[in-house]
Amino acid sequence: MFKYIAPRRFFTSLLLIVFFVSWTLANLGYATEIFNTAQTEISNSLGWLVILAANVFVIFVLYLGFGKFGAIKLGGQNAEPEFGFGSWIAMLFSAGLGIGLLFYGVAEPIIHLESFPLNSEASFAAKAQKSMNLTFLHWGIHGWAVYAVVGLCFGISAYNLNKPFRISSMIDNSMTQQSLGRISIDVLAIIATIFGVATSLGLGATQINSGLNYLGIIEQSFFNKVWIIALITLLGLISVVLGLRAGIKKTLRAQHPPLHYFAVNNLYLGAN
Repeated sequence: MFKYIAPRRFFTSLLLIVFFVSWTLANLGYATEIFNTAQTEISNSLGWLVILAANVFVIFVLYLGFGKFGAIKLGGQNAEPEFGFGSWIAMLFSAGLGIGLLFYGVAEPIIHLESFPLNSEASFAAKAQKSMNLTFLHWGIHGWAVYAVVGLCFGISAYNLNKPFRISSMIDNSMTQQSLGRISIDVLAIIATIFGVATSLGLGATQINSGLNYLGIIEQSFFNKVWIIALITLLGLISVVLGLRAGIKKTLRAQHPPLHYFAVNNLYLGAN
């Protein structure tokens, strides 16, 4: 397993993450104010860009699928699917949505309904419809279109062009011609992935702790949430190390370990 770890990428990412988390915990009040302000500014200033980009991704994916590029086969013309269609759908659904859908499937429409800023004088039904529209934007075909584009980039670069399985392999410019440029891109991708997973995991642990508390099994506390996160992380790690076939899909041993290593934490990025 360790032979797939790129030391410079791994340890640089680890040091930056540890520094960021340590600084945040040491300055929790100040950090909270900064994060809330940044989130508000980004939402108010760039919210339109997120919606536009999501729609562009959908159009782009449809163009790729039904245009001249739709005939390109990932892995080469002689490649065969490693899993059946049903297995792929199950794994994609679990990895692409997972606990986020369980939490936000109900919470998000209600949040939007309570805080929707447009047409404040509109009827309840109109506000509810707009709230559902935003929810579909996050959990409908738009999100899958974004996933598909990134997945296609990985598939083409790794299995058709035989490049290392990492973000920098998708980019071909003057920056990626230098080792420092490639490492910087991959480190940024690792940090973004870790923080994204941490957000979902934190929300999931809170939800699990609340449910267990409601059932009278354990109390709702920071300590219990830490144990829940540790348990979920351990189960996920075991599944990943075992591979797609033996872990994520329990059949035979996986034949392509770099793929599922990257899919979870983006830390196994190969050599330069």
